[in-house]
Amino acid sequence: LEGNLVAEKIIIREVMNLIATDFKKEISLKKSEIRGFLGLNKIQVGENLFLDNIIVRDLTTRTGTIRGDIYVQETKILGSFYLKNSYAQGLGNFKESLINGDLDLSNSQFQEILDMTGTIVNGLTITTNFSCKNLIAHLT
Repeated sequence: LEGNLVAEKIIIREVMNLIATDFKKEISLKKSEIRGFLGLNKIQVGENLFLDNIIVRDLTTRTGTIRGDIYVQETKILGSFYLKNSYAQGLGNFKESLINGDLDLSNSQFQEILDMTGTIVNGLTITTNFSCKNLIAHLT
């Protein structure tokens, strides 16, 4: 996608999965609510990724529960990644990602683990008032 993806204040009743997509500019999903998981695995973002004030909750179906997870695995973000004031009922999986700018997790909460194994953050990692069940981080 050549331009920005701006999908702010959206409500997704089931899963949102944008796997292996190349975004030339930035993504903004600010103030959105998602049931099920948010999948941003193997994407490339040419500028910033904004997930501020999002809520990702579990989705219960007749066949089971889809966890309210946020996946940003094997992702390359050329700018900063903002996840301020956000909530995930499940886990955060940010493994093997590259963030050339800052990672801002201020005032966010994951009910389960946040896994950042193999993630490279070239800027600041801001965790003011951040909480999660467990943090797995072998940052470079």
